This record gives sequence, structure tokens and C-alpha cells, in this order.
Amino acid sequence: MLAGLRQKLVEAKSLVLKGIARVKERGAEYMDLYGRRLVDSAITVLVGHLFLKQATASDRKRHVAKRFH
Repeated sequence: MLAGLRQKLVEAKSLVLKGIARVKERGAEYMDLYGRRLVDSAITVLVGHLFLKQATASDRKRHVAKRFH
């Protein structure tokens, strides 16, 4: 299960980075429109990585990571 979560997070990170690059290409107006969504997406990926790291060390945290998955 943790390997599957890790793979999803790697893919999500890639998508967030692509989204950031696309918005930067489009300029400040796009940043105003999509900046918040990109930040929210990046935070979700970051929190997922934190859950994953904790889940490798604790059975209780593994259940939290499973819910996040």
C-alpha cells in the first residue's frame, strides 16, 4: 500500500510542477487565477509525503496514510 501511495505522490508532484511551469509561461494573470489552486495542490502532495514518511515508522501512522491514499 505504501509503495502505491508513493507512486501516486511522485506522479502528483510531476503534475504540480508541470502546472507551475505552464502558469509561469502564461504570465501574471494566470498566476492570479491559478496560483491558489497550485499552492493547494502542492500542499496536498507535501502532506502526503509527510504521512508516507511517518507511516514507514509507525503502524498507527500507516492507518492515517491509508486514509490519505
